[in-house]
Amino acid sequence: MEGADVRWSANDALGIFSGTKFVNAKFTTKDDNAASATFTGDATDAEGTEAAKAFAYYPYAAGATLEGTTVSGLEIPAVQTFAEGTFATTLNPMAAVGEDHTSLAFRSVGAVLRFKLTGTDTFNKLILTGNNDESIAGAYALDFSGEVPAMTFSGEGKSITVTCASDVTLKTDVATEVHFVVPAGIEFTKGVSLKIVHSYYSWDAGDVNKEILTRKFTTPLTTAANKLYNVTEFKAEDLSSGMDTNLRAYLLSEYDANGDGLLSQAEAESVTEIYSTGFGGKVKSLMYIERFPNLEVLVVNSNCDELNGITLSNNKKLTRVSLSPANGLWSSLNVSGLENLTTFELKFSNDQANLSKINLSNCPALKKVVVEGAKSLETLDLTGSASTVEMFWLQSCPKMTTVDIHEMPITTFASADYASSGTNMFADGTMIIATLAQKSAMASQYSDYGVSVTWWCVDEERTEAAASMNAVLRKAILDDETVNPVGDINTVITEEMLAKVTEINITTSMDATGLTLDGLDLCTNLTKLSINAWQVSLGDIDLSAFTKLTDVTMSPTAGYTSIQLPDGIKSFKSIIKYANHEPVGPTTLDLTQYTDLEYVSVMDSYGEPAALKSLNVSGLSKLALLYVGGTAEVNIANCPLLTTCIQNYGTYESGFYWSGYDSQTIIVESEAKRDQLKTSWKEVMGYGEENPANAWTIQ
Repeated sequence: MEGADVRWSANDALGIFSGTKFVNAKFTTKDDNAASATFTGDATDAEGTEAAKAFAYYPYAAGATLEGTTVSGLEIPAVQTFAEGTFATTLNPMAAVGEDHTSLAFRSVGAVLRFKLTGTDTFNKLILTGNNDESIAGAYALDFSGEVPAMTFSGEGKSITVTCASDVTLKTDVATEVHFVVPAGIEFTKGVSLKIVHSYYSWDAGDVNKEILTRKFTTPLTTAANKLYNVTEFKAEDLSSGMDTNLRAYLLSEYDANGDGLLSQAEAESVTEIYSTGFGGKVKSLMYIERFPNLEVLVVNSNCDELNGITLSNNKKLTRVSLSPANGLWSSLNVSGLENLTTFELKFSNDQANLSKINLSNCPALKKVVVEGAKSLETLDLTGSASTVEMFWLQSCPKMTTVDIHEMPITTFASADYASSGTNMFADGTMIIATLAQKSAMASQYSDYGVSVTWWCVDEERTEAAASMNAVLRKAILDDETVNPVGDINTVITEEMLAKVTEINITTSMDATGLTLDGLDLCTNLTKLSINAWQVSLGDIDLSAFTKLTDVTMSPTAGYTSIQLPDGIKSFKSIIKYANHEPVGPTTLDLTQYTDLEYVSVMDSYGEPAALKSLNVSGLSKLALLYVGGTAEVNIANCPLLTTCIQNYGTYESGFYWSGYDSQTIIVESEAKRDQLKTSWKEVMGYGEENPANAWTIQ
């Protein structure tokens, strides 16, 4: 090929047509990086005859056909594979014609466009298009009627994409070569364009196709067979590429110093202010705003309908951020770690329903914070920033039911125009975390206006009421926002807080090392207790004194020895044994005294002997749902609501699941009940016979 050294690679395959003996016969080679290679293959009809001339083509296509002297069913791929310094194997179309099929000289019938890229960006996809909407991918045929095979292109694909197996990072000193195999005879009357893309997945945004650069080359070009074209060598640099169209137009109008329609690194570094009053149309996204390291002022008003994917924490020189978009579709806003930021304003005039979190942490110069109309805002993180905030205005944010001002040097109310220092009056029902001095200075005005708020003063003395409580239980209570709405600010458990404890939930995601139930008795209003903790053994458990406790889940993976439940218990769930653990556990559970039980789940062990050998729930007239794992003996006699079999997944109002292991015995009150359950098991489990694994005992 003119301009390139084309070589065969191992496993290359070509097709041969010659008479009836070789009809698209496939031949392959083991030679690699070879200017000439030996191909081997079999005739499609060993008894057939060869024609006067053999027609051969590369790469092999299983659907290729010959009619007269034309081979059809070939294709220029719309998706090609990136190969460093060359084009990938099986891409460059070649053909040969000769009187002897054993000795053929191949010639490229297509063309190759080569681009040389430098820079610092990372890409994994490149897209080639013609500037006049030319078709460049798809079907072609080979005409063998002349001395040299010729390509006849008929494809309709408008682009060719080169994909990379992994990310490729450009270098500033060595060019990365990218090749596109294209048809011969294409007239690019207005030149070509190359788009450079980095595709990746983001948990926030999903599949992202980040456009690094689109470079348009306007010089006309007509491709000839057997020729490589060096389109140009260029630096992949346009720091406005991929941005919102109207934002890009604004930036180019303000900062494109040389008027080339691109933003160079130097021009991007000159961007210090962005004001939406200069936007020529609605801007929908501030994506790629991090490309401007010297940005100091960002003011975006209702000229923005949406602001997707906005993170400002990389714009380290920002001093002022003022956002008032007509709509807002983000779920969180990160403006953290900005040492020079003094002013942050965010105002919505509509019912903005998605923004739940604003991160303004570690902005040590922050003086003014204004947030209005963020209907879904639940978290405003000012960690490391609050101590300098002199103006704090939070209005029409109904989910911000707790507001922390205790580190702010604020003891007065601000004017409605935000001109003075201070804060606004927060809404009815707000809990204000403050100092005693702040409460003393402002509480009376809340009373004067009839606004009911709760003050939680960090410097108010509190009496610890649970000093003897186990540390894991303490943490569970302090982490409960309904009990301790101020979070980590408070480490004291008071009598008032203990009275609010109705649920305790120890999950496998928590560090439950050292868990005991010491101090649990202080929670006299407890209604629900759930313990799912790794490698914790709780020994003998006595919950009988908890008169309000109705729901117990007890699944420590190291087990427990015995358990006493309160008389009013309605729901009891227990997993005593997991695979790969060696717990202790009760061998028998007699729950017959707990007459209010409605739900019992004892899923003890799958596929191995259970720790629990016997479960007795007989006579429980309210028991509607029962799940049992590998327990050897289960007594459900006189449980009138347990009449059908259920599976161990799904949602049911009533029913009985049992594992059906060979060693399992089920005790019922009558043969009729036994037969009813056996028939139900057959229907629900989908077996062709009644469960053969159980023994049934009539009590």
